[in-house]
Amino acid sequence: MKEYYLKKAKCMLRYNDFPGDEPAILFLHGIGCPGSFDYPQVAAQEELRNHRCILIDLLGAGYSEIMGSS
Repeated sequence: MKEYYLKKAKCMLRYNDFPGDEPAILFLHGIGCPGSFDYPQVAAQEELRNHRCILIDLLGAGYSEIMGSS
């Protein structure tokens, strides 16, 4: 899992970035299911293995922090 500090929000955004040569696919989760929960299994599907897959835990969900927590 990678992380990126958001200066204005004063918190850490965390995400998975799986490499691939095909165009990137950005996964944004809905309510109650962060990107770190079950999207890695989706990104591992045979049809997506050659694509770069970026799975974001939105602020306050999964491993990302709540705004102003740092």
